[in-house]
Amino acid sequence: MKITVLSPEESLKAWEEMKAENKTLTREQVQEWAMRLPKNMQGNTDYIISQEDWNRFYEWILTDEGFEQWQIDLDIVEYIRNWAMKNVYIN
Repeated sequence: MKITVLSPEESLKAWEEMKAENKTLTREQVQEWAMRLPKNMQGNTDYIISQEDWNRFYEWILTDEGFEQWQIDLDIVEYIRNWAMKNVYIN
């Protein structure tokens, strides 16, 4: 395994490139990406959204509101966290 340590400038550039690439994803691609996340205790994603709420989240991605939020977050972890804060932990 090869590990590369990035400078702060290189890291910021890589982050900006990733966000630019993520901005081009369609609703369906975002949904597919989210659905590929592991939903088990080892992946810890069940701690972000409970098992019962994942289907609601997947459906929300395809809505106008869901896609608009993706265009703001452009990061799958932030996207899931923001949805959960509005739809799971508060309601």
